[in-house]
Amino acid sequence: RSCVFLDCGHICSCYPCYQALPSPKKCPMCRNDIARVVPLYNS
Repeated sequence: RSCVFLDCGHICSCYPCYQALPSPKKCPMCRNDIARVVPLYNS
């Protein structure tokens, strides 16, 4: 889990899995459209 989906805010995927989602890209948890993907850095 290395990215955040916006606008929903779910953290449920790594970036390669996000890229593998079919178009139009939708959040796997809530099925809302993904407007933006933000990298997540855990320290």
